[in-house]
Amino acid sequence: PLYCLTHKLDGMKDVIHRMCSHDGCETQPSYGTVWKKPLYCLTHKSDGMKDVVNRRCSHDGCETRPNYGIPGHLSEYCSEHKQPNTITNPNKRCSMKNCKNIALYGVDRAIRCEYHRESNHIDFVQRVCTSCGLTYILDKKGVCMMCDPNRFNTFRLAKQTRVKQHLNATTIAGYKYVSYDRVIDDGVCGKERPDFLFEAWSHYVVLEVDENQHKDRQELCECTRMVNISQGLGMPTVFVRYNPDEYYVFPDGGRRKVNPAHSRRMKALDLRLKMVLFTVPTSYCSVTSLFFDGYDETKPDYQVITPYE
Repeated sequence: PLYCLTHKLDGMKDVIHRMCSHDGCETQPSYGTVWKKPLYCLTHKSDGMKDVVNRRCSHDGCETRPNYGIPGHLSEYCSEHKQPNTITNPNKRCSMKNCKNIALYGVDRAIRCEYHRESNHIDFVQRVCTSCGLTYILDKKGVCMMCDPNRFNTFRLAKQTRVKQHLNATTIAGYKYVSYDRVIDDGVCGKERPDFLFEAWSHYVVLEVDENQHKDRQELCECTRMVNISQGLGMPTVFVRYNPDEYYVFPDGGRRKVNPAHSRRMKALDLRLKMVLFTVPTSYCSVTSLFFDGYDETKPDYQVITPYE
């Protein structure tokens, strides 16, 4: 391709998208007999062909496109077959420009995310989990992600994988991680599995992806884990705890929830990793955090876990 639709020259055609197989037709096809392999458009489809591009209502035999679903999830049912507790356009995004967060709040329907909500908006999407009693986006069973181990592990690995993809595509001043989600020395010194392990010339750096800041875990347990890993490695160790989720900042005594874009997060992560890889640690085990509550990118925080003896 050389030009867009606006600037294409006479005689040019769309050379990216598949066109209807009917001679002379330049409409994109949606109909065929094999899912995701369309051959013809609506006008030229043959008998027995169905829409193999767009999803259909989950009700058996229904060929209507779905527009109702569980809040926060994809649409599954049409208006005729909608189920209890489903809403129209359940996965709608915030109406604010450039915001990709799910719309949760509004006056008569969800139009804004939590960050951009107005004072008179109410929550149309989140409900109380039947398991833990906390307010989240729930699944069909009425439970949140944290109470569904299968969803939680999938979600956790998805966020970890996204960081892994970034690290695979770049180098931190020449450094690459030497192990990922593996026990140290085959478990001889413990069963802990650091997410990402970097080896500097004088120390180790461990990058941990802590979903939701690991607020569901006691800080004492987190510190014990870091001490065990540093002792297993047998060298000074700096931990970088990275939170991929939203967090609070406290400007002028107030409180505001923020959720920076992934690209901005990765730039901050690269800078922090570069800093700790090239700086000789002043303690045997220490930790620095990114995107935790109160985070200020202009003031890197460091906490000593185990001092030198």
